[in-house]
Amino acid sequence: MTYAELRQLAQTGDVLLVRGSMWVRLLTAESYSHVGLLIWDGDDGLWLYEFVEGEGYRSLPASQWFKERAGRGQEIYYGEAPEIVRAQPWWVIQAARAYRDRGLRRRYGWLSLLTVWWSQIRGKRLPVWFRVCSTFVQECWEAARFQEFERTADPGDIAAACGSLHRIDYQEAA
Repeated sequence: MTYAELRQLAQTGDVLLVRGSMWVRLLTAESYSHVGLLIWDGDDGLWLYEFVEGEGYRSLPASQWFKERAGRGQEIYYGEAPEIVRAQPWWVIQAARAYRDRGLRRRYGWLSLLTVWWSQIRGKRLPVWFRVCSTFVQECWEAARFQEFERTADPGDIAAACGSLHRIDYQEAA
């Protein structure tokens, strides 16, 4: 799938998943190392909202996100959000923008990575104080009434909840 094809299919609440950092994948025992949330933002087009290591919360045009990722040797996948999430885009947008609009806990939750890891081992949901990429998407999906996560989500849990996954040829995003 190309970036142009993704733009035709994408709906608010869908995600982009990355197979990148081997260290993150080893620590989490997952095949995905990062996830970001797609939002259609009125006249501004398709945006990606995410929490990034060393930076925290950010939102940027999806095309710019692809340009940043190009050349890093990372595989990128487009995931369709569960139907309940796609059916309630307003709730997803409100949850995603809350950090930008209110300046809520924007820092990346390095220690929260340990919580996610421990939650995966225990198979139980554990609260996180600061967000990481997957807990941010989990929070936004749950705002749209998706209640299927039994534990604190990692990128693999987000991928598993998607209706379908498609690999993106991001070289064509430019």
